[in-house]
Amino acid sequence: MAVFFCIFLLFAFAIRSTRYPNECSPNAGTAQIKDNPKVTETLGCPGDWEPITWFTAALVFVGALQGILFWWQLGLIKAGLADTSKAAVAAEKAALAAQQTVVTMEAAERTQLRAYVGIDSIKIDAPNLTNHRYVVLEDKPGIVWKDSILLSIKNFGQTPARNVTTYINWEPMPLSFNLPENFLFRDNINNNNPVIDYSPSLYYLDKDQIIISNIPIKDLTNFRSAYKKETNNFVYGHITYSDIYNRRWRRHFCFLWEPWAPPGRSKFPEYKKNNYEQRLADAE
Repeated sequence: MAVFFCIFLLFAFAIRSTRYPNECSPNAGTAQIKDNPKVTETLGCPGDWEPITWFTAALVFVGALQGILFWWQLGLIKAGLADTSKAAVAAEKAALAAQQTVVTMEAAERTQLRAYVGIDSIKIDAPNLTNHRYVVLEDKPGIVWKDSILLSIKNFGQTPARNVTTYINWEPMPLSFNLPENFLFRDNINNNNPVIDYSPSLYYLDKDQIIISNIPIKDLTNFRSAYKKETNNFVYGHITYSDIYNRRWRRHFCFLWEPWAPPGRSKFPEYKKNNYEQRLADAE
């Protein structure tokens, strides 16, 4: 900026110095002026600027002002670009935050509205439990099993559950036996095994709907042993279902049957381990 201003000043002084001849120069002496009495009339002397000189000076002044204005506007443009860049960055951050908020809200909505299927109650209906003449019947077509487990399945969520499948088994263990951490009994689907039973079912559960599965006990030996406090009998399994978002879930359950429990206390207390829910692959 200062460089342009100095150039304009030098240009102005150059114009002014070329405007006056040597006759009017202070070094010319009075003799020259006397010999040329019309000098001052035709060309003028220092201090006597003609209109063209004033016009040139005005142009220089206007040019200097335009230079100052140009640099000032350039500074404003730079500041505006910086503000625009900051605003663009802020807008991008706001857009990302809004997108994350939408994703979070959708996840929260799915969590809140999806189906939650679990065990509402579990009971045993076994008239042969104390029957001294009880014998294990042969598994053949047409036989009616009198002893069974009644498993109440309920949808505790806000939306329906589809393709609900229930697996239930039982396993005897030594008395006072504790299951290892994160231990899961396997699903046993061998119908020839008289100890562990397998009962699949497939159904639809609406909100707050309860379905009772009647699982026959083909061999009551382990339950009779637990009733006499000779063994522990674990009743376990899992419920698999799909929610309205096409996601598959599995609720694992494990109970310890305590037929000697006093009145008012559940005879199927939930075992402290192996009761949790997990999400399965959607394609399953």
